[in-house]
Amino acid sequence: MKRLSLVCAFVCLFGLCIAKPNIPRKQLAGEPSQFDAHKIPSPAVGGYAEDSVLIRVNLKRSTTDVTSASSSVDLVVDSDVFFGFSVFSPGESHLALTLKDPNGHVVDLSSHALKTSYPIGYSSVPGTMYTFEKPKVGTWALSFALNGWVQADIPQVLVLLYNYGDNRVFTHLMTYDLQQGKQIGLVTRMTNKYSSNTTTRAVAPAPAQGVLVSDAVMDVFLPDGSEVEVPMFDDGLHSDGAANDGIWGGHIAADEVGTYRAQAIIRGTDAKGNNFVRSTQHIIPVIPHEVEFTGVAVATRKDNDRLSIQLGVTASAFQSMDPLYRAYAEVWSKSNSGETAICWIESLVDVEVKDGNQFITLELNKNWVWRANAVGANLELRNVYITDATYHIPLDQVATIPVKMTAEAKQVLMPLYPLPTNIPITEEMRKGVRPPRKAVNTTVGAAPTLLLLHGYCASENPWEAHASDFTDAAYFLKKEVSLSNDDFSKLVAEFAEQQGMTRFSIIGHSQGGHVALHTYNYYWTGLDDTDKGRIVQSVGTPWEGCTGAGTAADLTKIFGVGCGNNYDLTLDGSALWLTGIDTENVKDVYFYTTTYELGNLFGDYCNALVNFVLEWPNDGITELDYAKLAGANNMGNKEKFCHTTGMAYEAQYYDSDRNKEMNKQAAR
Repeated sequence: MKRLSLVCAFVCLFGLCIAKPNIPRKQLAGEPSQFDAHKIPSPAVGGYAEDSVLIRVNLKRSTTDVTSASSSVDLVVDSDVFFGFSVFSPGESHLALTLKDPNGHVVDLSSHALKTSYPIGYSSVPGTMYTFEKPKVGTWALSFALNGWVQADIPQVLVLLYNYGDNRVFTHLMTYDLQQGKQIGLVTRMTNKYSSNTTTRAVAPAPAQGVLVSDAVMDVFLPDGSEVEVPMFDDGLHSDGAANDGIWGGHIAADEVGTYRAQAIIRGTDAKGNNFVRSTQHIIPVIPHEVEFTGVAVATRKDNDRLSIQLGVTASAFQSMDPLYRAYAEVWSKSNSGETAICWIESLVDVEVKDGNQFITLELNKNWVWRANAVGANLELRNVYITDATYHIPLDQVATIPVKMTAEAKQVLMPLYPLPTNIPITEEMRKGVRPPRKAVNTTVGAAPTLLLLHGYCASENPWEAHASDFTDAAYFLKKEVSLSNDDFSKLVAEFAEQQGMTRFSIIGHSQGGHVALHTYNYYWTGLDDTDKGRIVQSVGTPWEGCTGAGTAADLTKIFGVGCGNNYDLTLDGSALWLTGIDTENVKDVYFYTTTYELGNLFGDYCNALVNFVLEWPNDGITELDYAKLAGANNMGNKEKFCHTTGMAYEAQYYDSDRNKEMNKQAAR
């Protein structure tokens, strides 16, 4: 038997290529009561709700002075309580702004200006924010004059306009089938901010009553950098529901592999008769169409307790490294007396080849069959799917695949009668056979037992500045890169191995929390050999994603800062990633959150500018609504601490009281 040589093309296209290390993988399984947690979610779960619009302004060079350029844009203000706008441009120091109110009067901008920045990872993009209380509703005219610019390329300007009020746009992806050659797009509608159910995200909120949408477009930047404007329709033909129901859709063919940046822009008149404009920004990765199920599943004997279930696939042949996939299936029994749900099975898998046939392999412990009293019945797999391991995008889904049992496989399932009863669920049933334990070094100066992780795009490990808060600790650092949770996890596992960490727990900041849980969920490491205590702890982790990721992608593009897109940190990427996480493993997570001081009309802020984009309250990057992990241990929210340095309050990882508490509670 050999492994098929395929290329993980989409990993190399979108970010750092991580070679596949030899880290033992878990063979996950669980009760039928957990089926729903592993279903591919509706794209509405990853929907974005915004009160703002991001406007791209292209300056036009003067025909008489090559060092000058100008442009103008209309700011549609529909709030009589508060509005604000922020200006970002690499050439901002050369820009002169003029603002006129709806009556044509020039506004003194100096009294409204605040220099600030938009955080991207541990770095930021500088900008200027202008705020106005009790403004006049209508169209404000903002013009730009660029003077003394000697570079060849005229800089682009981004304007982020925010209106405080009830008008909100809600947009989600048309599909999670994001494969080359498929149709991709957005579905949008205007909603009522205070009645929409965007916190639960179970279904998309209903369109707002009394709103007249005059125009909706989808502005798309293709992977090659070209821009396409696509009209959106409310005709019932563009994944938009019924015709004339207030829901708009638009789509394009995903002809290229790579990252698409898409913006839904919606304009109209609200219930008060005021004009409005809103937008949402989205990152859409498109991957090659690589793997399909053949509809064949064969169970063979692995040992006295386990079956290997080989699922036939057809996989496109490439030339380089082997890609990694995640496969999932529900196991059912079917007989003349009825059908029984047995368990679910899942693992990270490779495509293998034997006798010219391609397949992937999942494992089934016989005790799941015995617990369900399903001995002797025919087995079948349901809700079978396979995703890539980087973006968790479903590559193929099949409703039902019957399992062909070899004679040896049938023998494994046959018990000594009478059939055992009240079989407890063991670690081996839930995670597979544990690899041989490595010797634990108990001598003085032994390997660290606590691993501290940074988040996205770090130049240093943020915990290390307060190293005195931690004992027996190791500080992982992969500088200034954007890594998927799985690629990050592999590097962490390798690092722990190199440090001789045969048993340890993890404290993760931001994405480091995702990575800790991902490692614990899919791989056998020293996390599984600790004594009593907390195995995974996190601070400021956006467990359900971050709504600012799309805006950050636009800023990253024009400023060249940051480390590139990170789909795992988007609402869509997080929703897909969570479908692979065992809810039993989630119980071993302890998470902390922070925010600015709460209580005022607009609240306080960690970063005033990002409050135009993020849900309130937040820590300047992670929103409180999306920082909660269902089933995990919520250790509470602490005010007056922010996500990183350079914000209104001290960085959350500088809180020595919490650091010492986490260090004390960490499993060792």
